[in-house]
Amino acid sequence: QQHRLGDALPYLEKAARDPNCEVDALLNLATTYERLNRLEEATAVVDQITETEHPRLRFLQARLLRRKGDAGGALDLLNEAPGGVDFEALGLEFAAEWCHELMLCADLEGKYELAYENLLAVKSYRRRAFGAMGENVFLEDVRRWRQKGKLTDRPMQQGGEGSPKSDASPEQVFFVGFPRSGTTLLEVILNSHPEIITTDEAEILSTVLCGDEGADAETMRRRYLETFGRLCGEVGPAVTIVDKLPLNIIYCRAIDEHFPQARLLMALRDPRDVVLSCLMQRFGFNSAMRNFDTLESTVTLYEEVMGLWLEARSSLRLPWLEYRYEDLVADRDTVLAGIMEFIGVQWHVDMDSYRDIAASRQIVSPSYRDVTEPIYKRAAGRWRAYENNLAPVLDRLAPFVEAFGYEPA
Repeated sequence: QQHRLGDALPYLEKAARDPNCEVDALLNLATTYERLNRLEEATAVVDQITETEHPRLRFLQARLLRRKGDAGGALDLLNEAPGGVDFEALGLEFAAEWCHELMLCADLEGKYELAYENLLAVKSYRRRAFGAMGENVFLEDVRRWRQKGKLTDRPMQQGGEGSPKSDASPEQVFFVGFPRSGTTLLEVILNSHPEIITTDEAEILSTVLCGDEGADAETMRRRYLETFGRLCGEVGPAVTIVDKLPLNIIYCRAIDEHFPQARLLMALRDPRDVVLSCLMQRFGFNSAMRNFDTLESTVTLYEEVMGLWLEARSSLRLPWLEYRYEDLVADRDTVLAGIMEFIGVQWHVDMDSYRDIAASRQIVSPSYRDVTEPIYKRAAGRWRAYENNLAPVLDRLAPFVEAFGYEPA
């Protein structure tokens, strides 16, 4: 439950060896293997289970089929559950998970109306499960940071020179963007470099900023490295820390003020694809992700967060770089070369093997199932299949489509 899958695995494997092992333990083991992208081992455990009508077993069988490329077979398996599935008895979160799997399979099969129907069902079950917890809290926080910046902005040249480090400590790169902009893909590529350490969405920056904002840059840097050390381990000065947490974008002005020696890397993606993808995920339920309950609230958060970025970027003094997800998947080597030059680290041969390295690493974001696959282009322009569903908000997204250089509808 704490997502420490590697720590849990030996105990689950030991339970599975017991002749009296209960089916739920086997299902937990198979689920853990799947989350760790060890699909064949997950399938082998599933094949041991004899309670063939267990709903979680059918669900896992379908997920493994989809992940192995048989979305049609997975869809049939989910739709053919004998007697239907009593979601009320099994729990609202499991109901949401089942409908989410149906949505993913239908999307891959080109059954977009069925996919969107199940997307709405996922949101409905989750709202019932979690109630009003955390509604508007994060959105209000974004608006506070945005308004604060309007009061203190200063005109500067974009992408400044930054400030030199004053001590023998790691380089810092803050890697931000709106969720579902492809940040996990780039993170796993960068993490395969032996001189780069990524944070895997650890809450470091917000923790540091919750302290005394009046502290000088040297004090803030020390606090940051102390917090990083507690959460991610100590590192030496020859390392570059890539702090990847997409919504840290709302702190871009604070980063500029408190970490002038750092660099800011900004991920962009077609706003329409971003909004759709955020809706289609089952994020952890917290105050930020709560904004993806509905199409309306998703677009509202996008407007606030990306509006903040458009207002702030030309006044930042530290170096910053925007790159587009679509460019990365279309021409990986060229885009990566520019990013590596920006962060000041030479290309390393291990980066060519990032998929193998990622397969051995636990990834906590919903992208865990994607980053071990070859880079694919099917996610670019995906919104067009759902254009009718997105129609009520396309006008609101149009200014961002234009600002970031994407083709209009």
